[in-house]
Amino acid sequence: GWWGLAYLLIGIPLSADYLLRGPRLLYLGSVGVCYLWTIIFLGTETRRSRKRSWRLGLAVGLITAVLLINTQFLREKVATYTQLTAPVSLMSETVAADEQSGGVIFLNLPQWINSQRAQYPVGVELVSMLGGYLFVEELVDFNVAAPLTAQATFAAEQFSEASYTVGLHQQTAVQSIDWNLPNHQHLFLTTYAETGPQSRYLGFLEQEQGAAVAIFGPYALTGAVATQCEGELAISLKWHHEPQNVTPTMTMLVQALGADGQLVSQADGPPFGLRADLLQTTRPYTDIRTVELTQPASTLLVGVYDFTTGERFPAEDSEQRPLADNVYRIPIEQNCGE
Repeated sequence: GWWGLAYLLIGIPLSADYLLRGPRLLYLGSVGVCYLWTIIFLGTETRRSRKRSWRLGLAVGLITAVLLINTQFLREKVATYTQLTAPVSLMSETVAADEQSGGVIFLNLPQWINSQRAQYPVGVELVSMLGGYLFVEELVDFNVAAPLTAQATFAAEQFSEASYTVGLHQQTAVQSIDWNLPNHQHLFLTTYAETGPQSRYLGFLEQEQGAAVAIFGPYALTGAVATQCEGELAISLKWHHEPQNVTPTMTMLVQALGADGQLVSQADGPPFGLRADLLQTTRPYTDIRTVELTQPASTLLVGVYDFTTGERFPAEDSEQRPLADNVYRIPIEQNCGE
């Protein structure tokens, strides 16, 4: 009876937030389960062999069913947890490879994911990476050797709905992010594709500022590298800007041209995919982008324009000479090395 009453709870819908933070009400059924196993196994001690065989067969059948169901259940939860923790693995590898690492900033870090529902039965077990009582600092401290600062925020420009529901860890408002902490601050973005969350390294904020190779209004480009390999173009752009002169509608022109001068691919957008005026930093930073190519590219164009009008900002080189078409041209190298 206890077991049956506990299972009636499966039909009660509760919000995901309650299920993740509150007690698992279905565990009340554990008392009934204990009684059930006791009755079954006590029955195997009876003198009547036929009755003993029946009860023993039932016990073996139930145990087998439980093992099969739980195995599938665990596989699904481990797969979900692997998707959830992808940003942590990427962060650990990136930080370990950089001795100057001083902090990390997560954009749209997942807290939990599940099927497309607003409410769930009590019996559902959602997989959570960070509960409401945990902070991103604890997550980082546990997964890296050196102490780092950690921040997590929601970037609306980089978020899109998927066929499943997502709980985000929004610990700090984007307007309150401290972009000017010492040492390298690495940025990581999680996007939500149909196949599940995908993590990407966006770049980092650094300390030393190099000399400008091109200037576009309030933006100074201090370095640029573009390499292609097997249909993928990797772009690394070093910037420095004057925050007080940046407007929300400013964005970068990043376009790849083929040997015939025709557009092959592009990756326009503000640094780190954030609205330009939100990146309130006086420090230089490296913006990393990856572009898929359908054919080889030979030249990368970099510029700055207002996306509401399409008008490009005047561009000049390090000696204040105007640049043709208000863009800086970078030769694209073929490099498949590590």
